[in-house]
Amino acid sequence: SRGEIRVLMAASVAVDYLCSCGTPTSISRLYWCRHCVALRCGRCVLQEVDSFFCSSCLEDQMPSSESRANQSRCSKCMDCPLCACVLTAIPTDNGKITYACGFCQWTSQDRPEVATGIPERLAQLLEGYRYAAGEEQRASEVRRASLANPLYHLRGRLGARTRYAIQQRQSQLHSRAHCAANCRARTTKVFDAARNDWVDAPDVPTAPPARTTRTPAPPPDALFAAIDINSVATLAQRHRASNIRVTAVSGLGPQPRAMLAKRSKRCKTCEHNLIKPELSPVSIKFKMSLFASLSVPTIRLLSIAPLRPGQQGHVVVVVSNPLDQAIDLALTRDPKEEDEVVVPMPRTAEIVLPDEPIHLPEMEAEPPVDAPEPGAAVASTESFVVARHRHTAQLCLPVNIGPDTKAVQVSFVMRYSFKPPPVPSRKPDEPAPDTVCAPAIPVVLSLGPCVA
Repeated sequence: SRGEIRVLMAASVAVDYLCSCGTPTSISRLYWCRHCVALRCGRCVLQEVDSFFCSSCLEDQMPSSESRANQSRCSKCMDCPLCACVLTAIPTDNGKITYACGFCQWTSQDRPEVATGIPERLAQLLEGYRYAAGEEQRASEVRRASLANPLYHLRGRLGARTRYAIQQRQSQLHSRAHCAANCRARTTKVFDAARNDWVDAPDVPTAPPARTTRTPAPPPDALFAAIDINSVATLAQRHRASNIRVTAVSGLGPQPRAMLAKRSKRCKTCEHNLIKPELSPVSIKFKMSLFASLSVPTIRLLSIAPLRPGQQGHVVVVVSNPLDQAIDLALTRDPKEEDEVVVPMPRTAEIVLPDEPIHLPEMEAEPPVDAPEPGAAVASTESFVVARHRHTAQLCLPVNIGPDTKAVQVSFVMRYSFKPPPVPSRKPDEPAPDTVCAPAIPVVLSLGPCVA
């Protein structure tokens, strides 16, 4: 009934796919490696920066060297120091430019002028730091050589006899470890001139510390009575204005807009590209987009009946086929021996799964003429299937909950077979186009807490 079905708005209700590394991740954040025939999460991919661009002016892509020279900032666009929105440049009569924000109504007309030449000054400072680092490294090398050979600074000035005599004298001296041990032993001793030796220091009675009266802390309202919170810059505003050190909002000024990066993602195992975007900043297309949602059946939670400890509940899920070929989806509780699933599968309850595979037709661009209306229940002889529509199927799965269960979490393995699409540049070690791939993908359903 409608009263038993609760809306899935809780944050604890989710459908997670287990990556090959064991990380539970939503399918929208997973990638599909067609060469390894496995899922890849953000930890299993390598990111490569292709180009930089400004999200406001959308200039042509900028290489990494040029972006590094500009401190990864756009030279044309300015951000509001208060809300970080793009400012509008308004020319004035005296030849200057005034910046105004259309969101928070901030304007630079009555503000102090922002110091110019900051990038040049930063470049000079970086060059000075590099020179100082080089000089420090050379001095460190000379210091290490001098410690290893005390005559390093006198090389070429002493004869062989003199160097031999000095080395013989040095061999008779105490080692550094012996000198250091003597210094540590004398920290608690005093020198006795009569004995001409170091003796233990006499015990000196110490006076007890004087009692101090603790000053009562002022009330919280008195700390902010003389401070206007609205005039103090927040940490985010100070972070954006890192080139100047200000604490008041009146000292903030327009800041160059930070540039964004287009990244390519590569599989760590086989090092093949998974995501390859187009370099044009105005394009949102991909040259290669191997998202998991385009190759792996998607499971969504439709409704969950109230789950009570020690009773049996049920959950309705929707399974969809994103491939252009029909598949037979098999759901099993545990992975088989031939499956390459080595990650632990968490579960706090048992879910009842169908014994036979669920047939899902291919994803069609247009529905057939005799296709049922969306949401209409169709009589089916398959077990657990309550409705079908095009390439989707609704499954009602019972859940057996233990008496001491507080939060319900079930897991199972999803297995299906398909023929991978042909790869344009196929290598000899890659599977042939007629090879049938049969991945086994672990799925975890978090159904939320139990109802008392």
